Amino acid sequence: MLPAKLDRIMLATDFTESSTRAQAYAVALANRYAARLLVVHILDITLTAYNPEASIGLAMQTLRKRAEEGMQRVMREVQGQVSAVESVVREGEPPAEIIRAAQELDADLIVMGTSGAHGLKRVVLGSAAETVVHRAKTAVLTVGPHVPLPPSHPLRFHNILCATDLRPDSRAAVNFSFSLAESENSGAEVTLVHVTPGSPREPSGQQLVDARLQAALEEYIPKSATSGWHAQARVLHGDPAKEIRHLIECNQVDLAVLAAHRSSIWSTHLLEGPAYQVMAEAPCPVLTLCA
Repeated sequence: MLPAKLDRIMLATDFTESSTRAQAYAVALANRYAARLLVVHILDITLTAYNPEASIGLAMQTLRKRAEEGMQRVMREVQGQVSAVESVVREGEPPAEIIRAAQELDADLIVMGTSGAHGLKRVVLGSAAETVVHRAKTAVLTVGPHVPLPPSHPLRFHNILCATDLRPDSRAAVNFSFSLAESENSGAEVTLVHVTPGSPREPSGQQLVDARLQAALEEYIPKSATSGWHAQARVLHGDPAKEIRHLIECNQVDLAVLAAHRSSIWSTHLLEGPAYQVMAEAPCPVLTLCA
């Protein structure tokens, strides 16, 4: 299995505190994989929606000035920390422009922060991170508010958790997890987990179902690991987001990998699915791939 290709890492920043944490991981990953860092900021023109004249008035000028100052500050911080970096400022609706920029810049990974907002606040403001996760063709690494800053020494993912619902289009996320483990060359551990919602059924029948799920998970695991990494498969029951968070916390997972499935823009904004809950609350970065 070929190691993960991470030659061009794109940091999507809005210059907020959550983006600062994401920036630290983008820099650490760029150094880890000797990648080019692409710093992208989308000037959110929807902020002028409440003032129709803002796009040709002082409000838009102010937004552009703040974007320029913010980008200058970020570039001062990252230059000297990575071997290659470039900056891009665009105007538009952030999620759509982030996805477009990733495609046009040929990014292998999008890194962005998430504030972890829930409920009405999240519905009103939307979640740029979740929208990008569900609609981008590029892998997305989200850094939530409970994620500690990366270590000062080279960033390594020794303990990777990959959650799958065993749908065929989730295979890319599973393979990416193994590819990252392969690139570590240091005895990385991958835990492949499937969580069945709800409580277990009648014991004898549940054992048969669990055995089949366990076998299906184990079929995903490569038969040989050339770099000494290891993998295990687990079948659990309960609320998927809660079970995944529990595994992350109890096993000191340093990267969670999820398969995100495409959905309409309405369901993306109005439903808080397991993927978003893990992104918002996990104490480690969450990497998602949307098939």
